[in-house]
Amino acid sequence: MRTLVSAEGDGLHQLLASSPNSEPGGTWISRTVTFDAPAPRVRVEMQSFHQPRAIQVTVDGLETGRLMAGTEWREFDVELPRDRGVHRVELATDECESPASLGLSDDPRCLSFQIRGTPVHRVELYDLGADPGAERDLSRSDAELTRWMAGRLHQLRWSPVAAAGSQALSEEARETLRTLGYLD
Repeated sequence: MRTLVSAEGDGLHQLLASSPNSEPGGTWISRTVTFDAPAPRVRVEMQSFHQPRAIQVTVDGLETGRLMAGTEWREFDVELPRDRGVHRVELATDECESPASLGLSDDPRCLSFQIRGTPVHRVELYDLGADPGAERDLSRSDAELTRWMAGRLHQLRWSPVAAAGSQALSEEARETLRTLGYLD
């Protein structure tokens, strides 16, 4: 997840851009994935982990149906409302299993299904001045600000200021970490 906070004029806005970690063969999902997709449909390839699973499809907060994902890759088309906007799509199932619990590998992740063939990015916008708990996503109602902030976020490049783990901690830093419960 990447975030950008902007204090323009009287407003304080936060943009969140998220994508699950992708692997070469596709993106593994543990129960639920939510992403933005343009109308009129989204095509997604999906396979279930270990056994077939029913996947609930929700579009813009409304349940629209179920897909049956098997243990082999299969393409699905999810129809979206015909307007020209971007829609929030959620694919969800109630169950998942870890490869470790099944004795298949040491992988402890709880996996439900894997998807590929469509980007699973999501962008959210919050007005932190009016909504300090970030409960009301404004990304659709304020599309212009969302696009502007997403463009700014895309321009930023992350670069570390120091190499990880290359410096010993001072006794003061150790005591602070002990106080916070990070060290014994």
